[in-house]
Amino acid sequence: MMNFYPIDASLATFHRALEFEGGTLDLIDLPLSLPGFSHFLSSWLLRDEKKGRTILVDPGPTSTLPKLLNALKSVGVSCIDYIVLTHIHIDHAGGVGNLLKYFPESKVVAPNRGVKHLIDPSRLQKASLKTLRQVALEYGEMAAVPADAIIPREDLTDILFVDTPGHAPHHHSFYYPLEGENPLLFAGEAAGVFWGDMEGKQFYMRPTTPPRFFFHSAMDSIKLLLRRPCSLLLYAHYGMVRHGDLFLKRSLEQLNEWREKVKREEGGAIPDLVDRILKEDPYVERFYEMPVDEQRRERYFITNSLRGIAEGLADEKKEGASS
Repeated sequence: MMNFYPIDASLATFHRALEFEGGTLDLIDLPLSLPGFSHFLSSWLLRDEKKGRTILVDPGPTSTLPKLLNALKSVGVSCIDYIVLTHIHIDHAGGVGNLLKYFPESKVVAPNRGVKHLIDPSRLQKASLKTLRQVALEYGEMAAVPADAIIPREDLTDILFVDTPGHAPHHHSFYYPLEGENPLLFAGEAAGVFWGDMEGKQFYMRPTTPPRFFFHSAMDSIKLLLRRPCSLLLYAHYGMVRHGDLFLKRSLEQLNEWREKVKREEGGAIPDLVDRILKEDPYVERFYEMPVDEQRRERYFITNSLRGIAEGLADEKKEGASS
């Protein structure tokens, strides 16, 4: 038996999302001071009393760590058994090193290809500054994670991890088992980002395809996630939806359509293409209902995603010419 609770972004930092047999799932909002960045970053807190463990998924950047700690304290979390990262970008994993100072007993589970960036985040930090500029500065500097705090994901034998590269080469998603129900799917950013109601009746969604983006890997990853049913599709940005298969299919459709638009407009100005997408893509039509500062944020990330798609197409063209 599961009890669902709609996530109301107008409420406090901490949102009860789900009660299941022997446990709870909560969303922790991690607002930045940057205008338009409220209800954008989040972390998932899963407390499974039957299995005797507490899991924190994607604890967020360094700059929001005080908000995360206050939220955890407010609900009496004194121990985190596992910190699970869907990928090692600084808005999801940047605060891990410092979080371990408060929860030194915690073990970190990360995509195998991303572990080196946790132990030495210097290269990742530099790349983030190049891609995100001011936003990366707002996220703060990532502290290194001690190697002995990281364990292989295979140690969590009942959780199914699936490599889902595309948004990042070091990205995995995972299925968390529920007794008598389909599992929860923590997709990270494999299926893009989503804001909307739990039934998916009113929503806004878009791809997250920053440079350097690998289109075919991303499409294969979403198709892989479609092979298994889930009770809930859980996004890193932001919230959840019940009809996971439908929204994974929509992600495939949208990603393919954006790529085709970039191909047709090869050499065209990205800002013009942003306007065209906002006009023609039904999945972003709620853009104009957003506050102005959130519209500015979304224009920034849509532009970044289109650049990633354009650069990926250019790389494919070069590789084709050289073969």
